[in-house]
Amino acid sequence: MKISVLEVIKKIEFEYKDLTISTFGVDEVLVDINNVRDSNKFLQLIKVFLISLILFIGAGLAIINFHADVNMEKSHKIIYYLITGKKTDNPLTLQIAYSLGIGIGMTIFLNQFGKKGEKEPSPLEIEMYKFKKDIDDYKMNNKNES
Repeated sequence: MKISVLEVIKKIEFEYKDLTISTFGVDEVLVDINNVRDSNKFLQLIKVFLISLILFIGAGLAIINFHADVNMEKSHKIIYYLITGKKTDNPLTLQIAYSLGIGIGMTIFLNQFGKKGEKEPSPLEIEMYKFKKDIDDYKMNNKNES
């Protein structure tokens, strides 16, 4: 719901007659009213588990399909041969190191290792902030309700 700053000023002046109010910035405020519902904690836990499972499977399939597209198996065999000089059909040491590297790299990229108190926002948190800001801007510019 959008509220004009003039409405806010009127309410304040009604309560405090001797107050001088100066405004700056935007002339409208976006207000979201969230009704707090007591919901079943167990049901919320099941939802979180199911969504996490779906995301985990989706991420795994995305990585698998990427590796199939670029023929990662052949690439690992070639890299293993260049490093060791031996041809093998199962370069497990290289594949295990590669798999661990993906996990560690994503953890570092998402900024999960940091000193306490100095935590910077992760790229995901920044994108979520931008997304929320874009939604609020859209609501402010495209809603005519008061």
